Amino acid sequence: MKRIISGLLSLCIAAGVFSVYGYADIETVSALEIEAGAWIDDDGNKCLTASDGGMDFYIYSDHAEVRVSVYGEETNVVDIVIPEECNGVKVTVLQSVYSTNGSLFSDGSPIILSLPKTLTTINESELSNIAKITVDKDNPVFCDDNGVLYNKDKTKLIYYPSEMQDKQYIIPDSVQEISPAAFMKSKYTEEFIVDSDNDYFSVKDGVLYDKNQTKLIHYPGGKKDTEYTVSDTVSEICDYGFSYNSCLTTVKIPESVKNIGEGAFFEARALESISIPESITELSPCIFSFCVYLTDVSLPDSLIRIDDAAFGLCVRLESINIPDSVEYIGRSAFWACSNLSSVKLPDGLKKIDDMTFANCHALESLDIPSSVEKIGEGAFELSGLKNIVLPESVSEFDISALSECVGFESITILNPDCIIENKNDQCLEIIKEAEDSVSGEIRTKVCKFDGTVSGYTGSTAQEFAEKWGFKFVPLDADNAEYDINEDGVVNSADLIDMIKMIIGQSESSAFADINKDGNVDASDLMLLKKILAK
Repeated sequence: MKRIISGLLSLCIAAGVFSVYGYADIETVSALEIEAGAWIDDDGNKCLTASDGGMDFYIYSDHAEVRVSVYGEETNVVDIVIPEECNGVKVTVLQSVYSTNGSLFSDGSPIILSLPKTLTTINESELSNIAKITVDKDNPVFCDDNGVLYNKDKTKLIYYPSEMQDKQYIIPDSVQEISPAAFMKSKYTEEFIVDSDNDYFSVKDGVLYDKNQTKLIHYPGGKKDTEYTVSDTVSEICDYGFSYNSCLTTVKIPESVKNIGEGAFFEARALESISIPESITELSPCIFSFCVYLTDVSLPDSLIRIDDAAFGLCVRLESINIPDSVEYIGRSAFWACSNLSSVKLPDGLKKIDDMTFANCHALESLDIPSSVEKIGEGAFELSGLKNIVLPESVSEFDISALSECVGFESITILNPDCIIENKNDQCLEIIKEAEDSVSGEIRTKVCKFDGTVSGYTGSTAQEFAEKWGFKFVPLDADNAEYDINEDGVVNSADLIDMIKMIIGQSESSAFADINKDGNVDASDLMLLKKILAK
């Protein structure tokens, strides 16, 4: 999400959320004006903003922060020189560097980044497309060596540029610590080299470990092997341990591994299958995000948590069986898994969090366990869900969870007192598909939900349906379970609709399978006739 910050910034500018100054104007802005007319940032702090040459500045009373966004072709190297000051305020924080050519998943111009002596804080996990870093020799916190970023005395390796194309990298003897995201995007490195006498690090088959090989620090992004077995001496795979590798299809993880870090397989684009051992209780945030070829995932019965964005954008993942041991599934955990059509949710799950299954276009049905108490904002937004039944256990439901679901038809709410959140007080909208009468192409349009809301008489479901003009079907009406056309009454119209279903003139309804044998046929028709005859 942070990658689109420049786009969001542009939208805010257009909407007049905050003032923007060119350099000429910045120099005339006083500290009083910063205090009086400022934009409020995400942390509640006041600041002004400014932009220049791909740099967006956030100017506070005592310091300035910068984010770099470069748009250009991959062949064009761009020099970015971060200034010491903006509006007379020292630039001390580098939040992010991002380069794109405008295409999804495509890199933009490589960046040569020059840091001033005033810069003292860097968010290294948000640096990308950097070919080289240089640091002012008078900077008290950082230094560079051959384009690589270190702390001042070179005891900590902070960032290895993602566009540095050397196939080997020798860890300097002075280095005692390596930042978790230091090699996150180093996609060209094929092997690490460490002196055998190094007191802090070691290498096995080109892979970087700690000295005792209990921690796998980083598997080279450019290493060409397609399979890898983690050593059984390893107890931890560090943050971003296998990130950005483009060749590995399978990684075998032994039971000795107790912890797998954040983003451990982030954008490991060739990864096809993974089996998590019973020694693991938690899947860290973004652990498999952007694993676009991942199709086979085996999760252990020991698993308790699946954290935020764990499987985000695993676009080829079609099914996943989540063990009943799992108690928590984080935000956007399966966001944009566009081919995910089969999910078995755990029986002990308490909450379906915000955006958990958003943009899962192939997900047309999902059984909500009776343990679930809350469903968050956008939980199924832009998914393929057609119908959903909220069990009696659900006490809070955000209607945005169903926003713009393709072809959504009905919602059943079994808790008569369920709190139906609608923070923006907007009508539920869905997406409908229709064939263009001229071209024959399938086109989509956003329109008001015109399906049914089922619930009990006097319930919050009825109140919600009546407020927005949706068709309400009472579950406590006589013979409600035989209401084939869901119009609130059981009569001859239901008989006619069932006949149409049997002869294929209309789609079958779950209500039409009266004998619950999985088919809608003549036996169901006979039963409905008997019910109507009573």
